[in-house]
Amino acid sequence: MPPLLPTSEPDRGEAIARIVKETGRLDAWSFWSVPSAGDVVVAGTTGVFLVVPDTHEGFLEVTGRRVRIGGERIGLRSLRAATSRLRDRLGSGAVGVDLEPVLCLTRASAGAPRTVRGVRIVTLAALAADIARREKVMQPARAQRVVRTLGMTVSGDQRRHPAVLGRQAR
Repeated sequence: MPPLLPTSEPDRGEAIARIVKETGRLDAWSFWSVPSAGDVVVAGTTGVFLVVPDTHEGFLEVTGRRVRIGGERIGLRSLRAATSRLRDRLGSGAVGVDLEPVLCLTRASAGAPRTVRGVRIVTLAALAADIARREKVMQPARAQRVVRTLGMTVSGDQRRHPAVLGRQAR
């Protein structure tokens, strides 16, 4: 999938690694992170989040429905469209969940997390706390189904699948 926001490849890789490290602070029994080339999907008991990094430097300015970082306008339409595509993909895997897009500011400064046009904007330092502080809306088994649909293997899956059990018996 192409990057949702224009960023150089090394900057994007570093930002994804920092987001994965930050989401690693969440409870390992309640939250799972699935990184890809341009984003990280976090599924857990508080919901499912599509976290996209933004590497612009400066201060976040929100004027009405416009978002600027360091004077440069940031478009949120591509992030909302990617969220819709991911929601369709999860729905086809029989995992009907609400999905929230999150723009994670890895270098910019901002105040408290806020929602603009359906997109949650949060700094990297506040990401884990913002996700964990929400109301619990899903059982852990359902969150695990989300990450399995995205291709991640969850601990204990080897014991659950009959095909693996059949190969072990041979």
